[in-house]
Amino acid sequence: MSLLDSLGIKSGQMVRTDNSIANEADGINEDGSQNVRIVGSKTVDLAFHDGVAAAGTGTIFNVGGYKTLTIEITGTSTSRTIVFEGASVGGTYYPVMGIRMSDMFLSTQTTGSSELWQFDATGLVNFRARLSAVAGGNVTVKGRAVV
Repeated sequence: MSLLDSLGIKSGQMVRTDNSIANEADGINEDGSQNVRIVGSKTVDLAFHDGVAAAGTGTIFNVGGYKTLTIEITGTSTSRTIVFEGASVGGTYYPVMGIRMSDMFLSTQTTGSSELWQFDATGLVNFRARLSAVAGGNVTVKGRAVV
C-alpha cells in the first residue's frame, strides 16, 4: 500500500477496476458514473411562400445557429423567378449560392418548379427566397433548417 493510499489522499487520477486511468473528460465522473451525451440534429420547418400568386419578399428566416437549409419549390405557376438571398450583420441582402439537389447545379436563383435546393447558412443572420416574378398560377417555397 502506498503512503497516499494509507493517508486517504487522492492523487487526482481516477483508476478503473482494471487499474487503467480514467479521464474525466471522457465522461467518467468521480463517483464512477458516466455522463451521457446525446447527439442529434435540431430542425425547424419553414414556409417562405405558401401558394402566393404575386411577387414579394416572403417570410424572412432568422438563421440563428442553423447551418444547413433545404427548400422545396412547388406550385401551379407557368413561370416564376426565385432569388436566394442572405444578409449578414450589416443587414444588406446578397445573392446566396445554392445547390439544386437533382443535378448539383449551382445558382443564386431559379425559374424552375418541383425542385429541391440546399444552402450553407453558416454565418448568415437572415435568409430569404425572394419571389421576383410569377405568372399563371401560384408558388410555394417551404423548407427545413438543420443545426
